[in-house]
Amino acid sequence: MSSSDIRISHTHAACILFGNPHARENEKRHLLKLDDIGHMFTLCHCGDPERPVLMTNAYLNKHPSHYTEYLHENNLEISKDDSIRDSSPEYGKLCKFYLILVYLLYVMQR
Repeated sequence: MSSSDIRISHTHAACILFGNPHARENEKRHLLKLDDIGHMFTLCHCGDPERPVLMTNAYLNKHPSHYTEYLHENNLEISKDDSIRDSSPEYGKLCKFYLILVYLLYVMQR
């Protein structure tokens, strides 16, 4: 079975990205994290669905054929009231990392 035959949902990819087991509780928590930065980033992969990445929306718009977005599950509804956002130091570091990444991508495009 090749990596292109593997079907991974958006929620499962979120769990892989954040390094947690695929479980409903983790899905909720990670989807809220992604929702916080979703206006700037999209969860996608570059050929291997088991290796999710967050890519800037600006870059995806310029190079739509380079990455594949994960399919969303319609039966999973997450409300912001369902869970408390993760305020761990790791989450803060991750957010800072992505802001730096966005800045570097912006500078490289100039």
